[in-house]
Amino acid sequence: MALVTEDGTGKANADAYISLADFKTYCTNRVLRWEDYEDFQIEAAIRLATGWIDTQARYKGARLSAAQALEFPRADLTDWSNHDITGVPLRVKQACSELAFRSLSEPLYQDLDRGGRIVSESIGSISVTYAADAPAGKLWTFATRLLEQYVRSSEPSTVGFGWTEPETAAQFSIGMGDYPGDAETETELV
Repeated sequence: MALVTEDGTGKANADAYISLADFKTYCTNRVLRWEDYEDFQIEAAIRLATGWIDTQARYKGARLSAAQALEFPRADLTDWSNHDITGVPLRVKQACSELAFRSLSEPLYQDLDRGGRIVSESIGSISVTYAADAPAGKLWTFATRLLEQYVRSSEPSTVGFGWTEPETAAQFSIGMGDYPGDAETETELV
């Protein structure tokens, strides 16, 4: 079945942010080898990448209509420079291309035992221990950064969309610009 590419009008039957030709151009321009795959495989990857984008975050603005199939285009969407964005942003299309290419060789989504929150793992002399707040699964850093400016958030993301502040944030009570003073010298910065 051929892709139904979102054209910026809020189609009710769209299932992709990019066309097959868009994907091939993106990959060719970045020397990413797509030629080893059949068109139907690439189209499936584009659909999966589109779904990944639509399920990874809550985006600024609002969908143009309740009937539209995808999260983009959006009304009242602006970029970091406060410019109005209409249609499907270029960065969303680039993220879709990047994710579609990645999904041709590895899964974007992966079911993980116990959510993937590994505390310790040893294989022979190699040992891995993840931080308590490490996100489960693989982070797609480039695609995440491309989409970041459209994500609803009052705080900038530091490690991806799924990052949340630790439950005990006492260690963060003093910011980099704060100086708590020194009890002995009563020094205060001005």
